Amino acid sequence: MTIQLLCQCGNAFAEPNWKKSIHCPCGRMAYPRPDPEPYRPIPRGTRLRYFCNCVRWPSDKVEDLTEMIGNSKELSRNSFLKHVDLDDLQLLSAELGYQRHSLRKMAKDYHIRYSTGWLKGHKVYFFTWSAIEYVFTENGEFPTSPGRKMPQPKYAVDNNIPL
Repeated sequence: MTIQLLCQCGNAFAEPNWKKSIHCPCGRMAYPRPDPEPYRPIPRGTRLRYFCNCVRWPSDKVEDLTEMIGNSKELSRNSFLKHVDLDDLQLLSAELGYQRHSLRKMAKDYHIRYSTGWLKGHKVYFFTWSAIEYVFTENGEFPTSPGRKMPQPKYAVDNNIPL
């Protein structure tokens, strides 16, 4: 019987002889994928729109924000730019004080971290600037339809300690 495994880095793979523990090529533990549930992948070519930052986040949805940040994966600026609406990003960068034709450019700011994660089962992209997350979602709105569920780890991420 082949088991679908999922790593926290986002790699998914099948393992025909799955035992209790197996490592992903990235070195982390991989876990059995939960039963397949419907989720909406982002259509190819769709760019995510700016939704909100963590300061203005809806107070009843803070747990979702915390889970999104906790299960995120850091990525390069170039990869981030492939998935977000550039007009939204340009307006946002101007709002943060970056000028298009000056020495202060967002691309050269090495303090900004670009990441991807899941929000209510939907793929999102965000960047962290001055400890504030700026989140881009599919419609520029909070996801309302059910999406994909992420597996719950059975071990602490770094040192395989049972939770």
